[in-house]
Amino acid sequence: MDQFYDGVVVGVPAHDGARMLPEALSPLRDLLNGINYHPVAVAVVQYDRPVFRGHTRAVVFSDDHIVSNAGAYGAEDRNIVRYTFSGRAFRENISVTTPIEEMLAMAEADLSPFFPDCKQPRLASVYRYFQTGLCAYGPYYPQFLDSVDSHLSAVSGLALAGDYIRGGSIEACFRSGYEAAERLGAVFRPETLRTAL
Repeated sequence: MDQFYDGVVVGVPAHDGARMLPEALSPLRDLLNGINYHPVAVAVVQYDRPVFRGHTRAVVFSDDHIVSNAGAYGAEDRNIVRYTFSGRAFRENISVTTPIEEMLAMAEADLSPFFPDCKQPRLASVYRYFQTGLCAYGPYYPQFLDSVDSHLSAVSGLALAGDYIRGGSIEACFRSGYEAAERLGAVFRPETLRTAL
């Protein structure tokens, strides 16, 4: 059954958001489809004993490494390591079909010179590859945002949120969500706003 809402926040990656917009908003769809995304992979591995010791709980690697950073999953969970794979070397050498064992072996090879205890048996691991992991900002980003705002101003009750609005960090995504809610709040009185945000 069709449902109608006073307002909608589209809070997904840009390309997915473009597919959700109607044909009447094709210029806005074109803007969102123009955002470039780079893949990212994340692995969380539980080891038998702590990998990180002392005050150091994370390492950031340069762009020529497959792994971009490795860190303890929590302040007291030093035997659980979160590996993030991104950057140029990752994009050029790794695909969605690369086996997790191969990814983890490369990550541990990068980390072991600093923390040799990562070369120990793994108790458990989870891995996920995101094709649209990180958005890449073009050279005219302020103009892009102005164009998006211009198109949105002609549509009552529509707001966008996502990494392509304020950045890829969790905090930036939250900020874009808050701003989207504020945009709708400026249009509708609280007692008439029926959309679940």
